Parts: sequence; C-alpha cells; structure tokens
Amino acid sequence: MTTKAGDSISKLEEFLGYNPGDLGTNPVRVDIPTPNGLRIPSGNEMGVIEGKWSPSGYTSGGIPEAIINSPRVGTYIVRSLFN
Repeated sequence: MTTKAGDSISKLEEFLGYNPGDLGTNPVRVDIPTPNGLRIPSGNEMGVIEGKWSPSGYTSGGIPEAIINSPRVGTYIVRSLFN
C-alpha cells in the first residue's frame, strides 16, 4: 500500500477512502498473522464514513477491504508506515 501511495499520507487516505487528515501525521500499520472472522463489511460497522462506503468489498479509492473480529492484545504487530 505505501508503495502505491509513495510517502504521501494524503494519497494513502484517498486510496483507503478516508477524509483528509483522518490518518494524522504518523499512521501505523497493524499486522495480524492469524485474523479470525474475515468477511465483507456490511456498512453498519463503527467508523463507517458516511457517503464513502459502498457494498462492493472495495474502498472508495479502489482498495479491497474486509473486516475481522477484534484481535486480542499481543496477537498483532504495530509499526509506523513512514518512519
């Protein structure tokens, strides 16, 4: 993803279908080696951006998206995207 966006946080926000500034100045990537409950979003999840979600399995920026069950603390790795 960051390869396609280069070093541009605003371009990454565009691909993900976020509003400008939503990712702040130091976005992170969360890697979950064994996700559970992978499914297509319904649009009823918390955090849906009104007017940008569509029932297609893709963000408004054209990136495939899915949701999973919330992972337990310690079962994922968080790392900075641009530092």
